Amino acid sequence: MRKQSLTRVLWLGALLASAAGCTVNQTETPSLTGPSEFALSVAVTASPDTLTQDGGATSNIVVSAFGPYGEPKPGVTFKLDMFVGGSPVIGYGTLSQKTVVTDNNGRATAVYTAPAASGGNLGTCSSLPGSCITITATPVGTNFVADATRQVQIHLVPSATIVPPGGVTPVAAFSYSPSPAHVNAQVLFNGSGSRAGTGHSIVGYRWDWGDGDTPQTHAESTEDHDFLGVGNYLVTLTVFDEVGQQSSVSTLVAVNP
Repeated sequence: MRKQSLTRVLWLGALLASAAGCTVNQTETPSLTGPSEFALSVAVTASPDTLTQDGGATSNIVVSAFGPYGEPKPGVTFKLDMFVGGSPVIGYGTLSQKTVVTDNNGRATAVYTAPAASGGNLGTCSSLPGSCITITATPVGTNFVADATRQVQIHLVPSATIVPPGGVTPVAAFSYSPSPAHVNAQVLFNGSGSRAGTGHSIVGYRWDWGDGDTPQTHAESTEDHDFLGVGNYLVTLTVFDEVGQQSSVSTLVAVNP
């Protein structure tokens, strides 16, 4: 009897050891692979990307959006903004639309129109002569990450100036106060620092406030203006002499609350 009991105990021990060896350990959940549901690729192009700064040259801005597998992404809304020298600007050329939505091909378009020539380089493109405008496209109203913002630069080349007979062209210059300006408060602009060429005189001052108001020409060198919104406005003064020669200068005017 003792021998049978010992045999049974040994048999049960072996059975339990075997069962322990078959225990299933908890496995780790594999990490997710593949593109995110909200992945978005954005590209922005400008064609052409070099414009004559003549107040009429245009460039087609195309924003393209693609999903996680490279498929066109329709219905994505983008906000377009303009920057000069790293600062947002209003009035340095115009965009046909400030908000665009991609079509079934994942594309959205707008047209940028170059400003008239200014008296200096505002935001240069590396070592190239002329000025530079940066246009950004930022997705809005979606779950897409903020780093989907993309930008493109347009190089603005001064147009050739044809000087009529009669001497040297005038030189435009102006100052303003107070600085910074404030919303709904008058700002005094003074163009008396402009000078005409030898033997000539300035007969007209045209102010473009960069806020959508129609530019007007006056014989006086000073003007008051108030801005209705916060922002950086590109104010341009163009002066004319009695033989039709002209010169322009532009300055970014910061308007605070």
